[in-house]
Amino acid sequence: MDVNLTHVANVTLTQPVGNHSDLSTALIAFAGGALVAIIAGLVSYYTNKKTIDASLTSTRETNEATNQNTIRTINASLQSTRETIEQEKSKMLEEELQEKRNKRHEAYSLLLGRKYTMLQFHASYYSIFIKSLSSLYHGRLLAFNNIDLESDELRRVIEHRRTGSLTQEELNKATQYIQGKFDLEIDKSPDVKESLRTKQRSEELQLELAKSIERFFEIVGRIEILFPSQEEVRDLIEQIEKSLEDLGKFENEINQKYKTFDKELRDAMGSTTSIEADSINSNKKRYEWVARKDSELSDRVTAVVKEVKKGIEDDLDPKIEKLLKHLEVEIKKEENKVRS
Repeated sequence: MDVNLTHVANVTLTQPVGNHSDLSTALIAFAGGALVAIIAGLVSYYTNKKTIDASLTSTRETNEATNQNTIRTINASLQSTRETIEQEKSKMLEEELQEKRNKRHEAYSLLLGRKYTMLQFHASYYSIFIKSLSSLYHGRLLAFNNIDLESDELRRVIEHRRTGSLTQEELNKATQYIQGKFDLEIDKSPDVKESLRTKQRSEELQLELAKSIERFFEIVGRIEILFPSQEEVRDLIEQIEKSLEDLGKFENEINQKYKTFDKELRDAMGSTTSIEADSINSNKKRYEWVARKDSELSDRVTAVVKEVKKGIEDDLDPKIEKLLKHLEVEIKKEENKVRS
């Protein structure tokens, strides 16, 4: 209820004062109006204050809500960014792993293909190499076999040696005669001609084999990188290296054996003018000696071929196959891990 204090005062003060009782009544009326006005003012103040407080509270709550929404939006944005980064990292990792898996598959395929090529070059090279040397030695044996050791020139040298009247000039002529006949037989020997052809082919194959082995170990080096923690891979590779080293020794052994054969042939040719019991100074002795050496040559060729074949098929090939099997198992393990 609104109270107009000016109106109350005017009414009260303009009224005539008859006596003290009327004055008291007027003062009480004035005081009562003032009190009502004060109370009304206080009510209005507290009402306005409550309204203001409510407004401030509402504003504060609105701001807090807005701040919370902003924080939630920022957090959501950060979470989304983190998830995007993780997804990209995961994608990059998966692409890297897939590339590694692809490279492992490729290395496996290359090793498998190179295995057959390298083994074939080994077999072809040693086959031609042995054939070349055996043809050469067989041709030299036959050339010696075709010399007439009972010609007049050689009979005279043997007779003069027995009587002690052999001159150095006669001995030199006899030696030249034997060497000349031998060279003529070599020139027309089909075995020697075949040996020269196969020797050229064996040299070509030797270069191809060397390149094949080099490419093989390039692939092996890649495998060591792609399977770095596989000790078994390193052990298998070392076994393969040992087998290849052993195969390489066959070449030196074969060369050495044929050098021994050739030295025996030269010694036999040198003994044709000797009168010692073990000398080859007659056609009969020479036929027997050549037949024996030719048989030894054939046996040696058969043995060497078996040794080389065994070295390739029973030693080198199984070791490469074992490495391939191990790689295959490791690749499948990784594929199963990806599926799970």
